[in-house]
Amino acid sequence: MKRYTLYLMGLLLMTFTNVKGQYIGLENSVPSGWSTNNGANLSISDSHFKLGSQSVKWDWTSGAVLQIDNPPNLKTAVDTYKGGLMLWIYNEEALDEKLVFQFGKGSNVEYHFEYGINFKGWRACWIRFKEDMSGPKSSKDLEFMKIIAPAHAQGGSLFFDRMQFPSKRIHDRVTPDKQLPYINPAMNHNHWAALWHWYDTYTHDISLEASVSTEQQKAFDSIKEEMIKAYKGSAPSSSKIASTKDKFRAFEIKRNGDVITGRPYVSDDEYDTAHRDVKMDQVGPVLQSLAQIWYHKKDNEAKQMFFDLLDYVMDQGLNVGSGMGTNHHYGYNFREFPPAIFLMKDELKTDGKLEDAAAMLKYWTGIQEYRLAPEVGTLQGLIDSWNTTILPRLIAIIAMDDTPDKAREMKAIKRWMDISLKIVPGTMGGIKADGSGFHHGGLYPAYCKGGYAGIGSFLKFVNGTCFALSDEARTNFGKALICMRNYSNLLDWGFGICGRHPLAGNMSNGLKNAFAYLAKSGKPNTNEEVWREMAEAYLRLETANTSLAQELIAKGFAAENEPDGNYTYNYGALGIHRRGNWMVTVKGYNKYVWGSEIYSKDNRYGRYQSYGTVQVIGSGSPAKASESGFVEEGWDWNRYPGATSIHLPLNLLESPNSGTLMEKSDEGFTGASNLDGENGIFGMKLREKARTNFTADHQANKSVFCFEDRIICLGSDISNSNSQYPTETTLFQVNLKNQSDAMFVNSSNAVTSFPLQNDLTTDKDHWMVDPVGNAYWIKTGAKVKISRLSQDSKHNKTKKNTQGDFASAWIDHGSAPSNQTYEYVILPDADLSKIQSFSESMKQEQNAAYKVIRQDEFAHILWDRNTDITGYVFFQPTSELGDQFLKQINAPSLVMLQPKEDNSKLNMSVCDPDLHLPEIAYTTAKASQESLVEFVLKGNWELDGQNSAVNILERQATETRIQVRLIDGIPQQFQLKKGEEFTDDTKPIIGHVKVKDIQEKRAKLELTSNEDGTLFWYLNLESKAAPTIEMVKSGNGAEQYGQQICVANQMWNTDLTNLGENKNYILYAVAEDEAENISALASSEPFNTLLTGINDMASNKVIVFGKNGNIIIKSQQMFSKDSSVQVFDRLGRALSSKLTLNSNEFSIPVQSKTDIFIVRIQQKGQLLTRKVLMSK
Repeated sequence: MKRYTLYLMGLLLMTFTNVKGQYIGLENSVPSGWSTNNGANLSISDSHFKLGSQSVKWDWTSGAVLQIDNPPNLKTAVDTYKGGLMLWIYNEEALDEKLVFQFGKGSNVEYHFEYGINFKGWRACWIRFKEDMSGPKSSKDLEFMKIIAPAHAQGGSLFFDRMQFPSKRIHDRVTPDKQLPYINPAMNHNHWAALWHWYDTYTHDISLEASVSTEQQKAFDSIKEEMIKAYKGSAPSSSKIASTKDKFRAFEIKRNGDVITGRPYVSDDEYDTAHRDVKMDQVGPVLQSLAQIWYHKKDNEAKQMFFDLLDYVMDQGLNVGSGMGTNHHYGYNFREFPPAIFLMKDELKTDGKLEDAAAMLKYWTGIQEYRLAPEVGTLQGLIDSWNTTILPRLIAIIAMDDTPDKAREMKAIKRWMDISLKIVPGTMGGIKADGSGFHHGGLYPAYCKGGYAGIGSFLKFVNGTCFALSDEARTNFGKALICMRNYSNLLDWGFGICGRHPLAGNMSNGLKNAFAYLAKSGKPNTNEEVWREMAEAYLRLETANTSLAQELIAKGFAAENEPDGNYTYNYGALGIHRRGNWMVTVKGYNKYVWGSEIYSKDNRYGRYQSYGTVQVIGSGSPAKASESGFVEEGWDWNRYPGATSIHLPLNLLESPNSGTLMEKSDEGFTGASNLDGENGIFGMKLREKARTNFTADHQANKSVFCFEDRIICLGSDISNSNSQYPTETTLFQVNLKNQSDAMFVNSSNAVTSFPLQNDLTTDKDHWMVDPVGNAYWIKTGAKVKISRLSQDSKHNKTKKNTQGDFASAWIDHGSAPSNQTYEYVILPDADLSKIQSFSESMKQEQNAAYKVIRQDEFAHILWDRNTDITGYVFFQPTSELGDQFLKQINAPSLVMLQPKEDNSKLNMSVCDPDLHLPEIAYTTAKASQESLVEFVLKGNWELDGQNSAVNILERQATETRIQVRLIDGIPQQFQLKKGEEFTDDTKPIIGHVKVKDIQEKRAKLELTSNEDGTLFWYLNLESKAAPTIEMVKSGNGAEQYGQQICVANQMWNTDLTNLGENKNYILYAVAEDEAENISALASSEPFNTLLTGINDMASNKVIVFGKNGNIIIKSQQMFSKDSSVQVFDRLGRALSSKLTLNSNEFSIPVQSKTDIFIVRIQQKGQLLTRKVLMSK
């Protein structure tokens, strides 16, 4: 079976068609221009209607044609992008036949399509001209529409209503169905619109057993019992019963024999209150309430109302094979239908309605998708499925009779759930290797909470049965729940991961319950009946005395402590740091992780929410984002705390796209890491893209170091060319409940003035405490601005003006900054004494809480005193670090290092936050690729313990080269210990001593050594005796001498000047390694400062060519005795061949007669290189 892994981003960017108000009048009379033949008849009927109270009835005969001349707006629709026809058709008798629709002019048919009429009731006919219809399509000059009746049927009656040729395009998610299975084929791989595709093409790959097993029957009974408890509700009051019946009557449902009518029932996208339409989310709650009334009260009127309401919606089009025009996202509104039908199963069966109701339920829940085993990474919209379809599908299955077919459907849904809960590669929806939950191609808790709640409810029903989820599935789900627990305080998560719902996001009751249901499923791969970690997490999150809480407490479980540590989620470029009741969220974005989800009418101004933001949620009891100062009314969308951003007018900050903007960077490096899960670091190469109202060269290198209660923020390379608007790094923006809410600035005197604007001096450090109790220390040199003002802003969705009182502080980098920096510290939940003490300690280096070792375009490196941890944020490969331990590294990466036991051990973590996905797309199922980070440590180190991802490449007394294999942005942690001591008595080797480019009194020397250390060189006249090693090191007696620190196997060179004219020299050299071993004396070839041979060679007086397997070298002058010739093949391999001297000509035989060779001629330090093409 063909699988698809990508969901077209265009579906998110679409403009939905407003289909209201362009209908052709089919109410009072048959429109002019409508005609038929062959004894067929057209009339107006009130038997069935989808708009108003009447429709056009066509009593057709075999082969009859209904012709409509010049239907209104036809020419506009055919000329509109994705334009087409929207029509509803009622059929009184299902026939396995097809209508043929034609559009054309004169005798020419330009567009045509077939429409199946094997249905009874209303069905939509939404179809696009160019995209879906057949025909030559050579002309858009259309004058007629024809409907041709089947030729092989005697006749029948069809009703037409709600007809239009819209001026706007047909909905992009127009849904293939039984009548029009060929339209919009992309929807066959959309989890909402694939119902007919699954139903029509999928067949079970699970065999049907002969009978139901004892275990299966026990499971059916157990699940049914739990479902009744879950969905029967409480006994309704008389007022609840009365209001439910009133809501039913509002649908105006009437029966006339076998005919049932009511107000028009349509999809959400066609719904129009002006036409008194009804939609799914209005019917479902009434249907469920009627079922609950019957269950508790055995109210016969309610039962009949239930039957009528169900018959009505099924007649209106909610039936097998129907797509309702479009059914996208219907799962959110269909959820009450399955439990209602489940509760009424016996009554439906007694009344003979169960078969049709069950068929509709199975079709619209989509259980046919489970007929085939899915492949990991192909389940598009997985979070939506967990949220909206798994429970309705489970209910639909349990509503079946207890047959082998029911057992097969239960096996299928369990299999699907187990596979859906595997770790999903790339950016497809589902659970990632680090526990992140993905939807819309990114970490998205606002969607995950519904999906996880759905999984939890599924667990509630299947726990303890033969259809329980696998150990692997529950393990992965547990990882996802703990991830969400870690980035939520208590229930609220930070704005950086809010998606398109800025400043707000929190766990639901259903999500909290998922912890409990997972706990009750037992700890995977053990015999423990309750998973302690999940139970204790639930009891902390759920503060109410629920029955689940009572049950777990009775078993001896208690609420866990607040999470305390540092957590890395690089599938979201996210770092979380927690202590006590506060949580810091650090968020970035990169080429794989989007920074925010911006729709045309959602989160319009959310561009900066992942620009290296640093958010503290820690105020309130329990802690909440709103109590911590994050309130939308009056919020300045330019000032997300921690962001380095350009402060724009809101009309320029608003997304320039007419559709969705989910901004990614061209840089792969952004993300977080941690050590021991306790402390962590974050790094980001912020690079803004070139878009309308963006600044393409806006950039900053940003880092955050989270050590215990200290959040240290560094920035460098802050530059852009925007001279119109200032660039800022925001310290905080806090909503003031009262204008007098105090803050403190460099003093214990409260600042309560309002309004207030103040600029702090740049010549000293500053500290302050914001109105919610977070303290800040800012290093000298920053231009800090403070405001306490009423702010005017706009609502993120409606653009409605909003206002609120806020206290804010930021570092002003000015307009068009160039290589600006910042350094500041956040102490969450700190009192005055704490920040004053911290500020005092920072005045003296020996007492300072930390030390910045490096802060430039290559790296931000910082040492923390209390933990003795050094954090390294490498923005690019870096060498010669000047660090106590780390010498060099080969790739952008995050490193943390903590010496132990008097520096005899090292505790380290290494992380590459770049996911290295092979494909950059909205969603991809291609997995993260492994990367290799190599670094050199000073000293001799070896692994202390086992870690297959860490490889010691080379160990010496003075340095150790280590390679770490990394994937999925997950840090690798390991320990090192001092290697066994050994005496390094190996002498270094001078690998290269050469003098070249001799020009009168100048020349260039080149030296290499095979070890790090020092090179000593010594220039002497050829006539003098060779110097000793000591003389070379001291320079005693040399014409010239020098020394240079060297790196192993790297060429070092320098210029020799002021040489004597026509002098013969020799260059000597020795190398000393870091263990003070000294090489043997090495020397160059003698060279002369006045040599005409170089001129001869340079002016082509030396001729080199190849012929008949020989390299021929000719010169106008005799070669000197010290001349040498080397020949290399194209791979650089030296060829050994006999050298024949013949006057001023060399002839060197080689084996190949047709190849390319490199010839090098050297004469007293002079070098000539020629490429020779051998010819026959």
